[in-house]
Amino acid sequence: MNRTRRAFRVLRVLAAVLVAGTAWTAVPAGPAVAQVKALRVGVANSYTGVAIPYTIPEKEAMLLAVEEINAAGGVLGRPLELAFRDDKLRPDLGLTNLQELVYQEKVELILGPFSSGVSLAFADWAKQHKRLFIATIAATHRLTNEFWNPYVFRVNQHVFFTGRALARVAAKLPHKRYAVIGQDYEGGRVPWDAFLEVLKKEKPGVEVVSQQFPKLGETDFTPYITATLAARPEAVFVTLFGTGFQQFVLQAKPYGFFDKVQLIGPYSGRPDDHRGLGAEAPEGMLLNGYPWSADIAPFSSPPHREFVDKIRKRTGNWPVWGSITGYIAVKAAAAGVTKAGTTDNEKVIKALEKLPIDTPLGRMHFRDFDHQLTIPAWIGWSKVDPKIGEMTLTRIQEIPAEQGLQTKEEILEIRAKAKK
Repeated sequence: MNRTRRAFRVLRVLAAVLVAGTAWTAVPAGPAVAQVKALRVGVANSYTGVAIPYTIPEKEAMLLAVEEINAAGGVLGRPLELAFRDDKLRPDLGLTNLQELVYQEKVELILGPFSSGVSLAFADWAKQHKRLFIATIAATHRLTNEFWNPYVFRVNQHVFFTGRALARVAAKLPHKRYAVIGQDYEGGRVPWDAFLEVLKKEKPGVEVVSQQFPKLGETDFTPYITATLAARPEAVFVTLFGTGFQQFVLQAKPYGFFDKVQLIGPYSGRPDDHRGLGAEAPEGMLLNGYPWSADIAPFSSPPHREFVDKIRKRTGNWPVWGSITGYIAVKAAAAGVTKAGTTDNEKVIKALEKLPIDTPLGRMHFRDFDHQLTIPAWIGWSKVDPKIGEMTLTRIQEIPAEQGLQTKEEILEIRAKAKK
């Protein structure tokens, strides 16, 4: 059994253990809040299939955040509790979970989900039921663009932003002949469209020589690899993620793929997507990622190093991107309730808008017109770090949210067109 399959099997077993049933996960509170009615928060997420490498570490980071909050006295003097539900990547089951969490379990806030499709269903439900939810991993740009409503917040980068951020760096490279290999769904196509739009503006003369979009869930990438190489591109934009990216790498190596072209990717610099490769990860890829071990700010800052150490101690593993999104989401929810002085969702929404949120990666805020967190992108070149036994990024460039996110004017125009 190869390393990727073995890691995936371990995560699948962990998922079954962690999400069996729908029990509350209560973190011990300090004596001052132990006898007070708990503040219950529902986590409606996916703990099945391709989501596992992201959502299981995210869950552990959420529990770490709850543990810290309760140790400091809770939220408005109340201990925080989380309830986890698995939507199995199905919007219908996700909506059922929301109904049960809110009206049976009496949760006062919602976090999640993983799936972009589920998140869009959540947005409509949140508007109808006037319930705040904070999206943690769902990355569709439509969630904060045309499908947005005031009850929707997001802590993760979205796909349009990551494509634009990569283009800012790639435009300075000499390559002009481009190809793409991306899974055939929104997360595979939108980053490429955003990347190409910016790249063509900043680098006239760019030519697209091949576009390959295997179906979501494809495991045999050989035909797409050979077709791409036959078109003789200089750079290839790859939007595969998770085990799909790992399988692609292992299948592409025998063809000398990484010696012949410059690979550029919006996801694969995150440990969630490359960790199964270990030291077999190719070097020299230009990626958006989470280089948690980097010796530059914000990764070398005391708050981030402390976060890394706590995750390592809690789970036995280094953090992944899901660890950051889960931790920030819980801390942001607690900050919003604290600022509002109540769990009334309307008041929490107003409190969260532009509220400074201190995270392990620095201070950020939710923009008031789309409720997107101003989390930057970190673009760098892949290199295997022998000290940690996996890939990291070097020569890292931080792309601030303001340089990659769509402006207020752009988003308002998109929403106006969507209403017609």
